[in-house]
Amino acid sequence: MGKWISMFLMMIIISILLFFLVGALLEDAQPTDIVTIVISLQCSLIITLLIAILEKLPKKK
Repeated sequence: MGKWISMFLMMIIISILLFFLVGALLEDAQPTDIVTIVISLQCSLIITLLIAILEKLPKKK
């Protein structure tokens, strides 16, 4: 259970860092552009984590 909590906290920290990183790289961009980029990156990370979780589940015979 601790592994999943640490992954959740890691995603929160990465999300905050992504907002600052994308904001710094795109100084002239609108806030909606920055939010759109960060949300698309978060969605791809969530899909990757869900695939990893599904691969770890026991398969039925």
